[in-house]
Amino acid sequence: MKVAVIGGGVVGTLTAHFLNCRGCQVTLIDAGDEPASQTSRANGGQLSYTFCDAMADPQLLSKLPGIMLGTDPAFRIRPSLRADFIRWGLSFLNECRSKRRDTNTMALLSLAGRSSELMRTFKDQFRERAAFSEGGKLVLLSQPVDQEMRRRIELKTQMGLEISILNQNEILDIEPTLATLRQPPAAAIFSPKDEAANAHLFTKYLAEHLGTTGVDFRYGELVREISPRKNGECRIKTDKAEEVFNAIVLATGDGAASLLRPHNLILPVLGMSGYSWTFPATEGSPSTSITALSKRIVYSRLGDVIRVAGFADVNLAPIVGKERANTLRSIASQFMPGGADYDNPIGDWWQGVRAMTPNSQPILGRTGLPGVYTNLGHGMLGWTLGAATSEFVAQEITKNES
Repeated sequence: MKVAVIGGGVVGTLTAHFLNCRGCQVTLIDAGDEPASQTSRANGGQLSYTFCDAMADPQLLSKLPGIMLGTDPAFRIRPSLRADFIRWGLSFLNECRSKRRDTNTMALLSLAGRSSELMRTFKDQFRERAAFSEGGKLVLLSQPVDQEMRRRIELKTQMGLEISILNQNEILDIEPTLATLRQPPAAAIFSPKDEAANAHLFTKYLAEHLGTTGVDFRYGELVREISPRKNGECRIKTDKAEEVFNAIVLATGDGAASLLRPHNLILPVLGMSGYSWTFPATEGSPSTSITALSKRIVYSRLGDVIRVAGFADVNLAPIVGKERANTLRSIASQFMPGGADYDNPIGDWWQGVRAMTPNSQPILGRTGLPGVYTNLGHGMLGWTLGAATSEFVAQEITKNES
């Protein structure tokens, strides 16, 4: 069976891998000039198998006025009267209920658990080259753990996850470098099984490996049009060629909209920009993955560098990106002064657009268009969930199309 995967980030490349494992003849097409050249290029790096809570949360509602007015440094939203923006926003508000939040989070945790299992094989294969780090993850809290947070932690322990609440002394036992924080945390939540790795390098080396097994990679090729299956064939038209396949997988994030719109199919995804910097590690750099929850920023140790990432912006003008990236750098250096060599960044700042659904769950499998499948909408969790969602989509395709 001939299958085309559109999108060469970590999710698209993992999709190609699992399809290849199931005996499909796979062609991956991406407009970038190399693997993971866009959203996957410099993400936060955290594999947050324990911390993948749904974004829609009742507690977020109280922050909406500040977000809309631009006073919350972690979020920036420019409202729009576009029908898709309004539709997404109303759906998101509907998900901001406790029961919906718990249901969505448990679904994400289930996917994350499967991803954790699948990544063990990749970790053995790419451990050094992709800078896998197994130091666990600390979520630093500016306030003591409240009753609601305890309830959610208990929900995770009931699912078999290792997670615990730490006081200040226990935090320093795990990560002594945090003694230099200008604002010591009131408490922290620790998950020893969470990890970090360089998604860009992982995708690059996985693509190289797949190339030796027969997967055809076509970088620098823009898909302009897709046609659902007719007489057993789906058609793809790019800026260079036209070709037929038995099935198509869209792993293009919010970029899928332009390919699906001519077929009157609208997916509930909204592009949210995040930013990152990569700095040389120092003696004061943490070995544990750190999330400063009140700041909405993360610090990940990726070999001899520290990746600092964060924020979620919607509909901002492109020129604002540099300003937001500089804000991230400033907040990160003030919060953890010794955490990295902030004066000598490696390369430039990065901005990635993550396709977010109202319930934070990715959109997987059949679309309603014959032969067309999706593996997108992971939001900030593409690196964490990608292995599980790609395995699922590959199973669906070989089950339905063979």
